[in-house]
Amino acid sequence: MDAAALIPAGLRRRWRWAAAAGLGLLFLPGAWRAYEVRHRAARLDAEIAALDAENQRLLAEMQRLQSDPTYIERVARRKLGRTRKGEVIYKVGPPPSDAPASSKTP
Repeated sequence: MDAAALIPAGLRRRWRWAAAAGLGLLFLPGAWRAYEVRHRAARLDAEIAALDAENQRLLAEMQRLQSDPTYIERVARRKLGRTRKGEVIYKVGPPPSDAPASSKTP
């Protein structure tokens, strides 16, 4: 007599489901970890692409600073506040916060 014939069909079906669930639980952490690694790799690839673009921009600016006198002057004026002899810089901005409030008379 066959051993499978001795086990009722309902019990065999439950054992199959239990085995499938057990295997699923066994491999679920590994599948989750693989998903996390792929997700992190995608984020790092995007960050690398952004850093490469920034690097290219900085290299281009470095070349201009080494070879373009007009650009050097513009950067020195803007970032360092440099002026030519005889020039006066006027800075316009909001009034200081300690200025007295204007009083309105009725």
